[in-house]
Amino acid sequence: AKVKSEGKWGLINTKGEEVGEIKYDWIGNFKDGFAMVVSEGYYWFIDTKREQVGEIKYHWRGDFKDGFGKVGLGRKWGFINTKGEEVGEIKYDKIEDFKDGFAKVKSEGKWGLINTKGEEITQIKYDDIVDFKDGFAKVKSEGKWGLINTKGEEVGEIKYDWIGNFKDGFAMVVSEGYYWFIDTKREQVGEIKYHWRGDFKDGFGKVGLGRKWGFINTKGEEVG
Repeated sequence: AKVKSEGKWGLINTKGEEVGEIKYDWIGNFKDGFAMVVSEGYYWFIDTKREQVGEIKYHWRGDFKDGFGKVGLGRKWGFINTKGEEVGEIKYDKIEDFKDGFAKVKSEGKWGLINTKGEEITQIKYDDIVDFKDGFAKVKSEGKWGLINTKGEEVGEIKYDWIGNFKDGFAMVVSEGYYWFIDTKREQVGEIKYHWRGDFKDGFGKVGLGRKWGFINTKGEEVG
């Protein structure tokens, strides 16, 4: 439990015993086995044994998640691992938590992705990035959407007005007012003539022409 005495914070265990000194300006809650502490304007982490994790040099910190903690130096952000080692450079304007082995990073108004080694797998050039699903992430550039794979490679052109999530191996795409599907190879499924589409389910996708609806199969053929 966190306790406060004479303006400082510390910890006690379930026996009511103080665990170390009551000396911090603030202690956060433990998450993934680590808690953020603040003292004299610096932020760092302690583990459940109250051992220091990383250097006492950061001006900002975020909670640990999936083995990585966010740290800030001045106005720049980066990550440390559970050993307190910096993962890549502390150089980004904004970062988001790791998810499925990748983290979104922002610099000069643009987004990119890094892996758990801190390596940039894409250029920092996108207006938006949506998390990976079924091996692909949606990226936006100059008002258009496209796809990248887990290597950070663009899969085809960035040319759609919108791309939906892959479901049952197909994703809905929109361009110039028309809706159609693409498969995981980014091949077109069906004609580019429909005004509305719904996701594929159990091998069939919903399509609309004007105010009327019907189905297509996985080959893009109309059913019925």
